Amino acid sequence: MRTLTTRVAGLVAGAALALSLALPASADTDDAIIVDIEPATSAQSPHFDATHLSADDVVVGPDQDGCRYVTVSLESDTGKGVESWHARVDVARGSRLVTWAAFYSDSNPTEKRFLYCPSDGLGKFTLGSSEWWVDYASWVKSGVDATKGAFYARAEAKASISSITRSGEYTLVRATVTRFKPYAEPERVSFSADKAVLQVKGDNGWKSVETTKLVNGSASFEHEGPAGQTYRVLIPETDTTTAAVSGSAKK
Repeated sequence: MRTLTTRVAGLVAGAALALSLALPASADTDDAIIVDIEPATSAQSPHFDATHLSADDVVVGPDQDGCRYVTVSLESDTGKGVESWHARVDVARGSRLVTWAAFYSDSNPTEKRFLYCPSDGLGKFTLGSSEWWVDYASWVKSGVDATKGAFYARAEAKASISSITRSGEYTLVRATVTRFKPYAEPERVSFSADKAVLQVKGDNGWKSVETTKLVNGSASFEHEGPAGQTYRVLIPETDTTTAAVSGSAKK
């Protein structure tokens, strides 16, 4: 007897259910048609997704030369059915793991603190990746989230005008700059940077007029202009050092 068999396979309550239906005879063909019914996959299935990581920058100086707590902020998303979760966020400088911050769903899940010490170094610190675990029903799911954040630890810099003289149509300005060095004597040392900027005060505020490199904590400028102008020196922020602005001087 010629028959057409339709088999429907679907996943119901975690088990595979196969149904075979016998249909009336077809006119000319013997055939088997397979139809797979997949359960709808939801973006809300149990998971953990760290969507944003951040922390405030740290300044190391004479008044802030010890260890201090840094607060890491975490924004995250979990899927439907998650009963609890926890995540461990790595804190690294370069390729070196410094410490980590542990977050728990049942205890202030958006902010956690870790201890930063100047001995951990200066510069850029990376937040993440994050190892996570979620509990749902009678199962535990885990994984690693690659979301990254960052903050900077910078030594405090100070700038000053060491001399200002006038020669013909030119004003000669020399500046010195130091930065704080933790756990050292002396605690302030000279340093080099790619840029030092001479500024002149005008009717609309300060205007940058000359730029040079900062070498061994010193910079020299020669600016052509009328006498009686007011000058200052600006050192832009770097990854490891804060910005610095000298006092003003008139010549």
